[in-house]
Amino acid sequence: MSEPQKTNRFESNQDLECELALSKVYAFLHGELTEETADQVRQHLMNCENCMDYFDVEALISSMLRKCCREVHAPKTLRAKLSVLHVTWSAGQ
Repeated sequence: MSEPQKTNRFESNQDLECELALSKVYAFLHGELTEETADQVRQHLMNCENCMDYFDVEALISSMLRKCCREVHAPKTLRAKLSVLHVTWSAGQ
């Protein structure tokens, strides 16, 4: 009796490319990637309809959250404390 065939999580190179691109979608949406990595993600999205659909949904959710949460600001006391910490930390270096 032969062993059951092991299945690979990534059935093809395309699946691996999709997995890598989708793992970077949030950083891509928020401009947190290097230019080179952002270009790679952008290129993949232009060539992969499924990933572009996923990206469109995430972009819509992100946009809705920005609209709903744009009026939220840190309290003045917290901002003042952080300012003091930043000045103290900067002076210590």
